[in-house]
Amino acid sequence: MDLFAIDITLARRSFDLRAALNLGTETIALVGPSGAGKTSLLRTVAGLERPFAGRITLANEVWLDAERGIHLSPERRRVGYLPQDYGLFPHLTVAGNVRFAGKRDRPDLLERLGIAHLAKARPRQLSGGERQRVGLARALAREPRVLLLDEPFGALDAITRRQVRDELGDILAQLQLPTLLVTHAFEDATALAQRIGVMDRGCLVQLAAATELLGAPATVMVAALTGANIVDGIATATDSGSTVRLSGGGELKSATSARGPVHLAVHPWELELADPGASSLTDTVISVSDDRGGLSVRLTRFIVTAPRIANGRAAITEGTLVGLRVAPRDVRVLPR
Repeated sequence: MDLFAIDITLARRSFDLRAALNLGTETIALVGPSGAGKTSLLRTVAGLERPFAGRITLANEVWLDAERGIHLSPERRRVGYLPQDYGLFPHLTVAGNVRFAGKRDRPDLLERLGIAHLAKARPRQLSGGERQRVGLARALAREPRVLLLDEPFGALDAITRRQVRDELGDILAQLQLPTLLVTHAFEDATALAQRIGVMDRGCLVQLAAATELLGAPATVMVAALTGANIVDGIATATDSGSTVRLSGGGELKSATSARGPVHLAVHPWELELADPGASSLTDTVISVSDDRGGLSVRLTRFIVTAPRIANGRAAITEGTLVGLRVAPRDVRVLPR
């Protein structure tokens, strides 16, 4: 198995991008806020930006060595790059776009991606999902050794997004290529990647499997990206962990020992609604909406994922006071 290794520093106006990654035949998703450096990292791997320090290697092949003055051109890197806008030529047909990238006709790729019937169509005649498949076919036509996907679902509606994401997951599993995927959606990252790298202001804050990011986030920003509720409080150590008095009133118990000002991270599906009269933490319902067969209950400080009652109607209504409970092991304490 060839190892793809990245260790670079790239000067930016607002920050220096620093990243170190090692990939086998796996997909790593890069997530983080806008401007974190995700796309810049992809462009650097593709050879479109030149860092002032670092190395990029694929097995024994050196693509970049700033110290030795080595910087292979994009054409020599055997990278399949799918940009955010898919990079299709509007005047070429589907088959023509793929032919341009691979220097020959690739009916096999069109068939594999389910777009053979669109071979004579032009980009303006395609749906968002179809354009994405053509863009991926273009990337694969170069017979790449590394695949770079920049926000591949950004222009798709929710229904098409899930369908295309599932299809892309099947394709990536078959390809067995080192793949870097940029996305803003943690759900997409967990569906497609074996590991997820969280970036913030040019730094790789945490690189881990989704389960580790959910269970042991390194920072508040990582916890927030996974969908956790974030609240502040003052912790007091106890024999079993700590008790945290929340800034807005109420308290939560955590299995983690802590003292002083802290952040707490709790995911919506870990919270349960309870009798407010018997709860050490209460909150007021702001809105209730459908969420994939259940309910998403927005409170003043929390979001809770709750089940429906038997008759299909909401068990709670807007404006009511509810109690909250959560297992101490699910209350993650982060330094403030």
